[in-house]
Amino acid sequence: MISSAINRKVRNRAMVTDVRKVFYKSGFDHTSVTLKMGDKSITLQGRPYIYFYLNGREHISMTSAHSFLGNAYVYTDGISSKEKLRARWLHLKDQVHRLRVLAAIILSIILTGFLWPQRKLTNGQRISAKMGFWKMMGIVMGILLALAILFYIGLFLYIKFFPI
Repeated sequence: MISSAINRKVRNRAMVTDVRKVFYKSGFDHTSVTLKMGDKSITLQGRPYIYFYLNGREHISMTSAHSFLGNAYVYTDGISSKEKLRARWLHLKDQVHRLRVLAAIILSIILTGFLWPQRKLTNGQRISAKMGFWKMMGIVMGILLALAILFYIGLFLYIKFFPI
């Protein structure tokens, strides 16, 4: 971070030769971008959503520099916030598509928890002292899912109103 504040930056255009999604066990981890700057090619890592706005581009305008440790870093210029927002939206849709099985499992646990039959006494009253395991699991999963959605909405609003 100190390097980006102190070192001299160079603005130029580079040819994008390769943009690939990199997967690990956990899923879509990062984007591998190969740029041709002058006569040499360098491969950089980027956030996953970068794939969606660099894929299909031949050239990009960028600001590049080298850190004190000799690592190259690049900032893309000339990409509007609307394009970045669209790329993030496409990344979200891609993640939802990849995690649809997990979402189905969580929803089935929640539904099982609420639809599981409750024990009743002989006179028809419910036993309120004991809550079933699946009902408790459904409530916990529902709360966690609601919190995840709330955090994602907060992140979306932060990105929308405070662009990077």
